[in-house]
Amino acid sequence: NITQHTPQIFDLLEELGNQLARDQQQARGRSSSPTSSSSSSSSSRPSSSSITKQQQTKKYTEFEPFNLTKPKPKSYPMPLYAIPTASFKSNPVPASTYQYSLQQLEKDRERRRQQIDQFISEKNHSCSAPLLRTAARPNRASKVLQEWKEEE
Repeated sequence: NITQHTPQIFDLLEELGNQLARDQQQARGRSSSPTSSSSSSSSSRPSSSSITKQQQTKKYTEFEPFNLTKPKPKSYPMPLYAIPTASFKSNPVPASTYQYSLQQLEKDRERRRQQIDQFISEKNHSCSAPLLRTAARPNRASKVLQEWKEEE
């Protein structure tokens, strides 16, 4: 059964391949007008071999770098004073830089921090609460507190 229809199957497959190639060309914008999809007008359709030849012969754009103008070199004015030509000699590092070790520096830092904390705490404790005139007025707070303690 299948062997009888083999030529028709090959024709259908070829037509489907051509239609697929045409649709791809239209999707890429290479075709100027859509062609009819009737099966009888196969002579007006380009074959897949002609499509591949068109793709092979198409020239692509070759990129060239921009021709930008190069800036002119800047002219620097001559200095008004003479540039010293003698070599520069630095002073040696003072010995006091290496006098303390890191542990000793940490101890000194901790001692200073404790002194500052002690000074602040003395300042805060030496201050007394402000004396307000309302504290001198007679009130019932002591009586109420005493009654509350008795109830418990």
